[in-house]
Amino acid sequence: PGTGGIPAFTLADFTLPVEMPLVVPSELVRRRPDIQASEALLHAANADYGVAVAKLYPQINLSANLGSQALTTGALFGGGSAVWGLVAQLTQPLFNPGLPAEKRAALAAFDAAVANYQSVVLESLRNVADTLRAVESDAQTLTDLAAGDMA
Repeated sequence: PGTGGIPAFTLADFTLPVEMPLVVPSELVRRRPDIQASEALLHAANADYGVAVAKLYPQINLSANLGSQALTTGALFGGGSAVWGLVAQLTQPLFNPGLPAEKRAALAAFDAAVANYQSVVLESLRNVADTLRAVESDAQTLTDLAAGDMA
């Protein structure tokens, strides 16, 4: 790596496509890491809001047990040794004033995540547009310099 030299080049070695694309599909912009991170935060805030809403509703839990019991090991799997149980539980938050506040806080966090996502998307689109404009300007400058070299 250290023994090689820098190859010589001239301005004529640089070529640009005949037609520069001035439009980038939104799917390409969506692949940017900053947009993906902001979208992930938006999904997390949405899930947190869903959890906060779900806490306001009753919860139903069902449990079932099945087993066998016997006084001797020989009778363990015989008839009449089966034991089973079924338990249902219903809980409803009655006096928890913090739950509606948690829901409002989760909704506010979701709204903030939406605003952040919109801001990141707009900033990314502006950045891409600026870059495309810079590439177009550089292409024009290169064309002008090449025309000046020919004259």
